[in-house]
Amino acid sequence: MAADDATMLLDYAFSTDPAPIEISTAQVTNQARVNIGVSAGAPVYCNQIVVAVPVGPDTDNLFAQPPAGSMNTTKWTTTTQTHKGGELWDGLIGDQAYATFTYDCVSKTDYLIDYNLVLGVFGAVNGAIGDLKIGIQENSGTTPDPSTFTTKSSFIPLRKDRPSFYLTNLVATTPDSPTVPCTDFANGAPIRLAWESNGTYFQLFVNGQTAPVYAGTATTCTLSGGVSRGTTFVLTASMTGSPGQDTPQGGYQPIYLYDSLAISVSNPVLTPTSVNVAGTLGVTGASTLNGATVNGTLNGTGSASLNNLTVSRGFMASGRVALFGPPTLVNQGPNLPQTSVFAITDGFAVAKVLEDPGGITNRLSSFAYGSINAQGTNTWFHVTGGMAMHPDTPDKQYGMAMNPNTITVPIRASSTWFYKASNLSDNSIQSVIQIWWFPIGGTTGQPTIRTLSAEELADAPPPPPAPDFSAIAERHAAPATAATDFVDRLAGALKADLTDETRSELAQLLRQL
Repeated sequence: MAADDATMLLDYAFSTDPAPIEISTAQVTNQARVNIGVSAGAPVYCNQIVVAVPVGPDTDNLFAQPPAGSMNTTKWTTTTQTHKGGELWDGLIGDQAYATFTYDCVSKTDYLIDYNLVLGVFGAVNGAIGDLKIGIQENSGTTPDPSTFTTKSSFIPLRKDRPSFYLTNLVATTPDSPTVPCTDFANGAPIRLAWESNGTYFQLFVNGQTAPVYAGTATTCTLSGGVSRGTTFVLTASMTGSPGQDTPQGGYQPIYLYDSLAISVSNPVLTPTSVNVAGTLGVTGASTLNGATVNGTLNGTGSASLNNLTVSRGFMASGRVALFGPPTLVNQGPNLPQTSVFAITDGFAVAKVLEDPGGITNRLSSFAYGSINAQGTNTWFHVTGGMAMHPDTPDKQYGMAMNPNTITVPIRASSTWFYKASNLSDNSIQSVIQIWWFPIGGTTGQPTIRTLSAEELADAPPPPPAPDFSAIAERHAAPATAATDFVDRLAGALKADLTDETRSELAQLLRQL
């Protein structure tokens, strides 16, 4: 369609996000939004505006694929089609594909443009730097009679540039409301952090910890255990991989961008290194004091956990004072899959192989192990045990010796630890392994650990490789296989018809020699 009047009656103000528009790269697909503010300096009536956006991979195209259209009011609607420039109006490139958005005013009462009207398009920018033009056509007039309206067209120039390295919009939310910003959380509540960047590697640091709480390529992460008190998160972004993999040459230094976000905790856990009380300190709830110096009177009417408390005058406690909370049996059984546990407080994780897998007179042996790993280490700590045969009985016959063992690993608060336990596959009897948790501190009646959910595991750093005892299993299985083979060959040589039960018993007796 051709415009019969080149003079546009309406004014069009273009704004873009980002500004300037940045092309996509092989690493990052950049999105761009183009908003068109429509206004008039004098009474102007309009019932239709058409926006033509060039689409394709070239320098004079904006989006790689047709974008989406939008507007800021229900007074207008939009329809979208793709046309060649030659099918539209003069001045457009004839064989160029255009995503065409036809915006129509719904009611005649709104033809007079005396209100806020903004038209928008949004899509993925292509990867070619260059200049382009967006076509605008309006059907307008200076009277409310649509029969007097005429079409007029114009062009708005835009440019696409190479993207600058950016890091913006670091925001905290709860995992179940990822679009609602939040800066105040409960102690231990999960925190979801998200940001915008065209970087390729990110590290998130929290005040007081030298190691990042997150490192990777994603632009979001969830801290499943939250934080125990108000802190500031510092996010770093780079265009390279993990700095720990670098071997710098010739004065090389990585380039970082930083963003930070401060949050508060509604019920913080405070652990000062020194507290001086000149008067009276009254404690009515559960309290943990580390390195507290009291020069006056300290009255405790509730439960309290005290560590390195110095009292130079008097101390009075009318309630229980305890360091450790009640222990928890986390799990038990002959085979426990690798499980991630979040520690709300400090504590000790304990793995124990029980001393009696099935009775000491059954002459059946077992080999079992339990393993624990603390977050921040690549080392699993193992304990082994079970039931073993020994010849040191008065009648020189083989007996059974119980081999119970336990391992204890200290765990810091607000960290994740892992456990795994198993019996060898060819054990003649299965030992039971127990996993225990002994908390330090915590609020009475409140949990001190919890198992991570599937969503939290997806955002958390990957766990270390699970322990592998396959080599021990192979060595353990070799005598059993040899004993079975010997019984089979002996039965064949003697032409004895032995039942499977008899063969198993003979093989077991042979292994006891």
